[in-house]
Amino acid sequence: MFVPIHELSNDLNIAILVPNLTASEHATLLCPQTFQATDFAQFDAVFVGGLDCSNTKELTDYCVSYGTPLIKITHPSNDTSVIQNVILNIAAKLYSHEMPSNIDLADIINLNNEADTLCCFDSFQAAVTFLNTVNNAIVSNGLYLASTHLDLETFTKHSQQLSAYIADSGYLCASLFSSRNAKSSVLIGLKVK
Repeated sequence: MFVPIHELSNDLNIAILVPNLTASEHATLLCPQTFQATDFAQFDAVFVGGLDCSNTKELTDYCVSYGTPLIKITHPSNDTSVIQNVILNIAAKLYSHEMPSNIDLADIINLNNEADTLCCFDSFQAAVTFLNTVNNAIVSNGLYLASTHLDLETFTKHSQQLSAYIADSGYLCASLFSSRNAKSSVLIGLKVK
């Protein structure tokens, strides 16, 4: 006799701290001026981007004291709109039950832990353009959330192209997601040579 498997409740609790971000359907938004150390005990991870060094140092200290992973996401020109889009797409994918369900918070934490810097892009082409200029770092790993508007052949081709830039010991997490803005999201992990 078969017993139905009931879907487990999604008790994931992440926070996002990006300047001028006013709404997130899934994550808790933190404000740089008002967060407190005790806020960080409740989160599974805190995603940040576009902050100045003083805010980042304080956040790092708080997260370390509570054992909360701090995932710092940057953009080569510090474009906060790109950072916002990528973080919101990642959060939405983590909270979704959309198939394929092959990316979870542990993957993002591993990407973060294995890189010195996580650079984000809101298009495949922008990521490839950047990767063609990288010469003082090793591409340690990556994440590719492709828009479901792509056909499978293009998704596979893009995944292979991104994988070609990654070090032999690295990996690419790739998935499809029906993004709120129809853009793909790419995270590139870099380690300084």
